[in-house]
Amino acid sequence: MKKTSKILVAIVSLLLIISIAVSCNIGNPVNPGNDTKSNDTSGETTNQKPADDPNVYKLPDADLEGYELRIFSIMGPVTTWLTFPYFSTEDTGSKISQSVHNRNLSIEDKLRCKITEENADSTNSELWISLLAGEEDEYQAGVDYSWSSLSRAVLNYLVDFKNIESINLDKPWWDSNLNETFSVNGHYFISSGSAMISSWDEVFVLYFNSKVASDINRDINLYNEVKNGTWTFDRMCQLIADADNNLNNPGSENETYGLATQAFYGVPSFMGTNDATYGVINSEGKIENSSTLERFITTAQNLAEKLPASDSVYYGDSEINQMFANEEAFFLHECIGAMTNMRNIDSFDYGILPMPKYTESSPYRSYSGAQYLLFIPYTNGNVEKTGTILEAMMGLSDSGLKQVYVEEMLGVIYSRTPEAAEMLFDYILPNTFYDIGGRQGLQFNTLIPIDRAIPLGMTDIKSMVDPVVDNIQAKIDDINNYNG
Repeated sequence: MKKTSKILVAIVSLLLIISIAVSCNIGNPVNPGNDTKSNDTSGETTNQKPADDPNVYKLPDADLEGYELRIFSIMGPVTTWLTFPYFSTEDTGSKISQSVHNRNLSIEDKLRCKITEENADSTNSELWISLLAGEEDEYQAGVDYSWSSLSRAVLNYLVDFKNIESINLDKPWWDSNLNETFSVNGHYFISSGSAMISSWDEVFVLYFNSKVASDINRDINLYNEVKNGTWTFDRMCQLIADADNNLNNPGSENETYGLATQAFYGVPSFMGTNDATYGVINSEGKIENSSTLERFITTAQNLAEKLPASDSVYYGDSEINQMFANEEAFFLHECIGAMTNMRNIDSFDYGILPMPKYTESSPYRSYSGAQYLLFIPYTNGNVEKTGTILEAMMGLSDSGLKQVYVEEMLGVIYSRTPEAAEMLFDYILPNTFYDIGGRQGLQFNTLIPIDRAIPLGMTDIKSMVDPVVDNIQAKIDDINNYNG
């Protein structure tokens, strides 16, 4: 086997942002997750921070007088069994649904409020119609594609989270990495946090097949390499070559690739390990095009030289997960959600690693393809009550739902390999990064085709950037010139 007047402006913007949501290809889930062993999912778990820790959320003494928080959510074409409404769900018997359900019951009972959610499969048209009509309190909050949310921010359709007193974005249950990435002109129009665990499905990592690792070198311990800081891009490339050189026999029917990945996600993910993103927020809070910078160009060139499609590196699609399970790939570059396809397979062991550091002095950086982000529409008639509930949902999820999610996602490997959970909690989720110029934001990646060039080994990256610089700047100016 070888192997993305106001009504008129809004309508125009809507036409520009409608696109097919490409998600992780994870195949068919092995187990629907109906484990009912534990009912202790109210928001407190063992092995957590002390109760008096200021970063442990406690429900406030507040009476919201029956206030109903109605949330409109875009779910998109995600197929993992972990996909469920972000903020409200019935108790279906799984640990995750129990945790979400019991968390909401605690909030509704203590704060005297109601949490409801309406979901759309893949379209935001109903939400746009509501916003365009100015229907006050139709929805108090929403979850939508990040590039759609940025367009709405330009049109002054969103509330600035920073101006809501009942929300504290400095707390660990809010995603500080995402907030900093998208804080245009000092405004925080879109956000994410610990209640939105489906967003974690699209954080990209490297899996390794333990059997292949042992065949290459029985003494290899990749978890220790992560911890001691020697897990680097060049080290990964060395192991990819080792897999090709040590395990493949000439003329064999099935080859073992060192790495199997999707170009659409793999290229920006490896770019991000060197902070080579398509767009950044500068010190003045403005968006800048960073695809013309030397770091971007040289990083892409390096990838084209070291990771072209070959007998060692395979660029594919949905089949790469099965290749990995069949020991036809040493490393699998995939999203966290892909783990649900392997969670209860006892026939092979696998491990999970953060993306390798670019150099030993670099930080670990785990790229997210997150499409779904939280916002509050300008039609919300009571943002403080909305903020109180959202803060409660994020805070309680941080000490409960997150732990349950990781246990359920890892499945049998959770108890078998404790280091896997350590990788997720200590090295991957805290170091997730977002690219405001890439897939999550302004989608400059659709204008610069390096995800197609790098697998072909094309190193003249500058020739791909220069022709589209003016188009990129026009997109940047559209947002920088608003809410300044």
